[in-house]
Amino acid sequence: MIETDCPFCDINSNNKGYQYVKTHFERVDKSKYDENKLVKTRNEPCTVVQVVEVLSALHQISEQELCQIVWENTLKMFGIE
Repeated sequence: MIETDCPFCDINSNNKGYQYVKTHFERVDKSKYDENKLVKTRNEPCTVVQVVEVLSALHQISEQELCQIVWENTLKMFGIE
């Protein structure tokens, strides 16, 4: 299973894994809320793609392969084999 640790602990430039992030989201201060942008310093479920990018790079497997492994683990965990 993978997760984003919402609403905290986003993958930002201070994290060692940040170098592997390919997908970036536009962020704004919460006082300038825009439904089409993320709020600065808040992690959102859509950033799970960044977790996939970092994990696949660290394990040296494709993102597709990692997603397949996660899918299979999800089925096993919920007994849906």
